[in-house]
Amino acid sequence: IEALGLWKAPPSTASDMTCWIVFTTYFLVTAVVLRLALRRVDDGFHKAQTALAERLRVEDALRARETRLQQALRASNIGIFDHDHLTDTIYWSPEQRNNYGWGPEETVTLAAFLAQVYEEDRERIGLAVQHAHDPAGNGLFDVEHRITRRDGSIRWLSTRSQTFFEEKALNRTIGAVVDITERKQAEIERE
Repeated sequence: IEALGLWKAPPSTASDMTCWIVFTTYFLVTAVVLRLALRRVDDGFHKAQTALAERLRVEDALRARETRLQQALRASNIGIFDHDHLTDTIYWSPEQRNNYGWGPEETVTLAAFLAQVYEEDRERIGLAVQHAHDPAGNGLFDVEHRITRRDGSIRWLSTRSQTFFEEKALNRTIGAVVDITERKQAEIERE
């Protein structure tokens, strides 16, 4: 109070004393309220800072996991696909595009995929796709089939996927594809 210039001399009258007591009480209560408010702000800031640090840690862990997964997929030559049936968009990983001989910017469609299925396998694969997309079934697609790549070469692929449904409607199909041509050629040669 002295630093603020509010105290010059002790109050000399009862009315001055009452004013001084009211002012001092108001000043002390205000100081306590401000201190409590600042403590709450500080606690809130600390909690927000802790939450942000945790979120950054989780994001870093997810990035590291994604990097490991991408490296494993690249090294193993496993193609990944993700078909969002609601928007009818299909994602193919670079490995999947390589399996089919597609460029990085080409739009993938179910019809274009089926067109590359080897003619003798097309009906069987079409039925397997219909079965996987039937909400009454389990949504599984687990097949080996041939494709004709754009360069004319014939490749054997093993495809495993799961279709997910929401209220009996197609939602999403996610799967993995491995080129098994060498294994199939070895089997044919043994026969």
